[in-house]
Amino acid sequence: MNEDRQEEDEPYEPEFEILKVLEKKKDLEETMRIEENNERKLEIEKELEELDLQLLEKGVRMEQGRHVFGSV
Repeated sequence: MNEDRQEEDEPYEPEFEILKVLEKKKDLEETMRIEENNERKLEIEKELEELDLQLLEKGVRMEQGRHVFGSV
């Protein structure tokens, strides 16, 4: 029964992974906003760039300031 449940959830796995990346990005952006240490800000910027690349690889693009997934 557990295997059946897992098979049902698999179609949503790509979207779930995207949501996790978006959540991490949002958290880092908030941390960046309040962070005072410039060295840490540079580290956060690098992490954000890496997350943006991950999103691009997953087919997520920015459109009018919002993340969009799927075909045009």
